[in-house]
Order: sequence, then structure tokens, then C-alpha cells
Amino acid sequence: MKLRLRGNSIRLRLSRSEVREVARAGCIEESTGFAPARLVYCLRTTASDGIRASFADGKIFIEVPGSQIAEWAEGTETGIAGLCGEVSVLIEKDWACTHGDAAENADSFPNPVTGSPARF
Repeated sequence: MKLRLRGNSIRLRLSRSEVREVARAGCIEESTGFAPARLVYCLRTTASDGIRASFADGKIFIEVPGSQIAEWAEGTETGIAGLCGEVSVLIEKDWACTHGDAAENADSFPNPVTGSPARF
């Protein structure tokens, strides 16, 4: 899962296996080490309505209704977007890069621009 922060926006990009995992288990988590602490970010499903974003104890939580995650995981929609207070949230399926090697794109969604997993 890739994390992008810019101003008051958060964007998560998930590979195919990560989309399947969050739909199946209801949670996916990643972290980045900043010795001695870690920044942890977590996408999880919730029974409540709407997208929620919060930050506590060095951990970013993005919560999305489980039904919305399930529909997105099975469908053709690229992303889920929402606003939580002043924070804009975007969760996207990660497309294959148009550059790089096949190993980097192995678990990505086909890029709609190229129509293939990768273009070299």
C-alpha cells in the first residue's frame, strides 16, 4: 500500500492482493521506520457510514464502510473518495507503471492507458 500526503489530502494506492486482503480481512496496514519510531498507516472497514480519517499515537487510520470496500474490490471503479473534516481522502487501485520492470508491476492493476500490465 502506497501512501501520499499533500497538504490536507491523503491518498492510498493498493495492489491487487492488498485490495483482496482489505475486502477479505477488513484491514491492511503498512509502516515506515523513523528510528526510533514508526509511522503506521491503516485502511480498515467499518460498519458506520462515510469515510473517516484520524491520527493517534503515530498511526493514520482510514476507515471506509465495509459494503463500499466490497463493491469497489469487485467492481471496475478505480477509487473511493471522501472528505473527513478538512482532510480529503482518496483510495485507489494501483495501476501498472508505464515504465519500470515487470516485477514492479506484477501485482498492479492493468493500466487503462496502455491496456496492459506494463509497457517498456
